[in-house]
Amino acid sequence: VKVAFKKRESSLSIASLLIVSCLGIMLVSLMYVNFGLTEVVEEPTKAAQHQLPAQQQVLRTSSSNGGSSGTGTATDKAEDDDASVTPIRAAVAPNNGATTARTTNCCSLAQRESNSFFTDISDADWTLKKQIYQSMQPNNSGKNLSKQKRKADPSDFWNNNYEPEFTCPMQRRLGIPTGDGGKWVCDPHRIHSSTADGNKEREGCLVYSVGSNGNAVFEKSMHEVLSPNCNNEVEIHTFDLKGWNKRNGLFKDRVSEAGAVFHEWGLTIDEMNFEQDEYFIPKVYRTLNFKTFRQTFEELGHTGRVIDVLKIDCEGCEWQSVQGWLRDWKASGVVVRQLLLELHDAPLPQAPEFFQTLKEAGYVIFHKEVTGSCAEYAFVLVDTVFFQ
Repeated sequence: VKVAFKKRESSLSIASLLIVSCLGIMLVSLMYVNFGLTEVVEEPTKAAQHQLPAQQQVLRTSSSNGGSSGTGTATDKAEDDDASVTPIRAAVAPNNGATTARTTNCCSLAQRESNSFFTDISDADWTLKKQIYQSMQPNNSGKNLSKQKRKADPSDFWNNNYEPEFTCPMQRRLGIPTGDGGKWVCDPHRIHSSTADGNKEREGCLVYSVGSNGNAVFEKSMHEVLSPNCNNEVEIHTFDLKGWNKRNGLFKDRVSEAGAVFHEWGLTIDEMNFEQDEYFIPKVYRTLNFKTFRQTFEELGHTGRVIDVLKIDCEGCEWQSVQGWLRDWKASGVVVRQLLLELHDAPLPQAPEFFQTLKEAGYVIFHKEVTGSCAEYAFVLVDTVFFQ
């Protein structure tokens, strides 16, 4: 009996030790979860945030888009934490398939200096973009081009001046992959109707295409790409001086098939003098219907709107028109986020003055294609603080 009792007592002691050990392991596990999980998840979350499409982020901006110059310093971060920008809330899916919601203001610098177009670029990466931009300046051959008064060799000029100085992470060529008709657009996935511009909610997505010659492949592609993010509220307006040619037939029909609206008038400025030799529009078209941007905005009800993409091919009118365009946009309260231009020849000093004018308005070059005597340029708008 004594032997049996001792064996039972020994078994109970071993069982007690096992129970205590299990409880200890559970306690350590709970402490690890509470105090260590943040360390484990934090870095993958930051890395994964850069992979999120913009439409998966709920962006809420403060009432002010300007103010701070934003250089990524500790002071700036403190200001951001106080009131400058409401943090972005993103849903991140870890490897185990679970969804974790995290709040961060890592991207406030890009958000602020791009007027909320770039919302997922870290402050460090945006600062690097600014440094790369500065390293490209003055972005020409440095031959005092603005004081030269001769006609430059176009191909030589385009090959030696004004290269892309900014990169859009997911820029796309819309229209056709190669050849005439396709245009490079900066991150079209960022264009969506839920974006807020300051205190004003968007009224849908808006695209202008000036000069098509009846080729509507760009309009068709833009409509297809933007519709899902714009809740199918995509307005595309195409403008041309004439409405028919043998190759494409009625422009109105081609444009309508692409999901756009055709307007048979050209865009000009109030002070345009059609008798000036520098103006490239052939004389046969100079008696046709022209309107200014301001008149066009008023007629179409676009005053105060954001034009997400404005494509212009006006056969050389750009050199004398750019300042008038900017005045009309400002006077009408219109913001043009992206400007896609075909530039013809390279007149001096107009060409360097043209690029300087756009820079002062906040436009940076993100793409360039040289096509003989012409060049296709793509610009995206940033706050001028970006240049500091």
